[in-house]
Amino acid sequence: MFDLIINLGTKKFLVPYITKNSIFAYNIQYAEDYILINFHQSPQLAMTSCWQAQSLQLNPFLSRDFFLIYLNLNLDNQKLLFNQARQTQLDCNLYQRADQRELLVFTKNPGILSTIAALLHLQTKQLPAAIAHYCRVTKDS
Repeated sequence: MFDLIINLGTKKFLVPYITKNSIFAYNIQYAEDYILINFHQSPQLAMTSCWQAQSLQLNPFLSRDFFLIYLNLNLDNQKLLFNQARQTQLDCNLYQRADQRELLVFTKNPGILSTIAALLHLQTKQLPAAIAHYCRVTKDS
């Protein structure tokens, strides 16, 4: 069982899989791109991206808009970030893909990359990261 399942696609494709334990949102930069985040594994979705929680500080259901940041860090920087996140109470949720270098940061704070870079003793431009801004919607909106 995974902590977070992410599916990307069109609204028409994703709507049938929305549950009470999911977040459905569109990409603010590309309004035709949707994301469905499920907090319970769904065997019905064949193409999934599964992530395990490392540090949970936010309730993801409280915010209408949020940022997802994809980070590709080496294992030493991952360990440092997980340790620092627990100590400093970062305003985000951190997820890791099993046995991989990939991290996902779920946050309401668009400036979190600067904080993460500082914790890792790096500059923001040195972080191998991609950020997307999403806005929650209902299946009927």
